[in-house]
Amino acid sequence: MDNSGLRLLYKFLLCIVVGAMLYGMYIVAEISTIETDKGIKYQVELYLKQKQRGTFKQRFFIGCGLPEQNGYINMVTRQGTLRLKIPVGDGVSEIYRLNDMKDECSPDQFRVRLFWYQDQLVNTKEYKRLKELPGAPQGNPNLRTVYLRFIGLDQTEEQYRNFMFKETVADQGQAHRFQPSYAHHFLPLDFHPDYYKGDRSRYDTPYSIRGSRSLRTGLPVRVSCTIGGGKSSTGNQLEKALTATMTPLQEWGGSRCKGGDAVMKNNHLLGFSFEAYPDTVPELDKLHQAVLVRVASYIQN
Repeated sequence: MDNSGLRLLYKFLLCIVVGAMLYGMYIVAEISTIETDKGIKYQVELYLKQKQRGTFKQRFFIGCGLPEQNGYINMVTRQGTLRLKIPVGDGVSEIYRLNDMKDECSPDQFRVRLFWYQDQLVNTKEYKRLKELPGAPQGNPNLRTVYLRFIGLDQTEEQYRNFMFKETVADQGQAHRFQPSYAHHFLPLDFHPDYYKGDRSRYDTPYSIRGSRSLRTGLPVRVSCTIGGGKSSTGNQLEKALTATMTPLQEWGGSRCKGGDAVMKNNHLLGFSFEAYPDTVPELDKLHQAVLVRVASYIQN
């Protein structure tokens, strides 16, 4: 074989080696994401189930249709043990699944969009109807938005409870982090200046919803809020956290509060995270209670 033939052979072998290395890196990445993606510890058994079906984990695959009947979206998840019924107007979106098309659509996660309007948690259809009433407040509906996200649903009941009460809970048994507690002067929030003492990295101003109690921890519901900075003349961090001058809500831009909680109905658990936009924050305590009622209404078992 001449030199040109040898060069072609070497290139061919090199392509095979590189291809094998890239494939190996892909498999390792797929396995590692089970433990690392967005802090969600997907169960290894689910990954193996995917592989047995002939498809690797398709966490971002969207495309399985959810049946609608009489104005509601119906879904069965938690590996067949949880039935959910959600009004079409609640804007179900971002439906991700772990299972492939050999099964019925069993979402692993999805999102709904609601609005906080006149002390009510309403969906798109309800909001449009209410704002057309005589004397109804107008304004930008985007600032009234409340997103609810449900994740980790494609697990057994036992796995899901472990996921909700152990794997993704930061505050359990940490009541001391919520003391001392100071009431915000304008918002239904309590400020906890010692929350990050110890081994935690400080990454936001530690607030909780006043008067709330999380089902997952038995402690106040922690929220991460991007609230406009205060105009304290003292420069004291505590004073700023409690007396932040209320920036006009329409100027808040991307400001919002994020948190999470769970409901239990007929011994069926359903956890969620929420993202509340600027116009909702002054009534976040009322909003949180309304969200609990709304989420419980989804459970049909």
